[in-house]
Amino acid sequence: MSGLDLDAIRARADAATEGPWECEPAAFGPRWFVYNASRGLAGDVRPDDAIFIAHARSDVPALVGEVEHLRAENAKLSALYATLRSQVAQEQGCEPMGAAAFSGGGENQP
Repeated sequence: MSGLDLDAIRARADAATEGPWECEPAAFGPRWFVYNASRGLAGDVRPDDAIFIAHARSDVPALVGEVEHLRAENAKLSALYATLRSQVAQEQGCEPMGAAAFSGGGENQP
């Protein structure tokens, strides 16, 4: 999952037509249209696709923000873990074990 290019995703979302986007059935047939307050954005799409497209305008930026928040939180927790592991090792007079020892891998396993 770390292969996500959040900058590129955010740039595409920022370049898209302003929201909010909405959708409604076309006057004919089983197709729908997606639009914002000023213009149509997509036409002749299936209802499920129209709903997905319309929600993407707000969902994508929200998801990018959440991933950025979680990555920052993970970095803070990883740094805290490393600090605490080092402190415990110093208090016990031993070398800190690698992360593999805590995750089921590594050479310290019986």
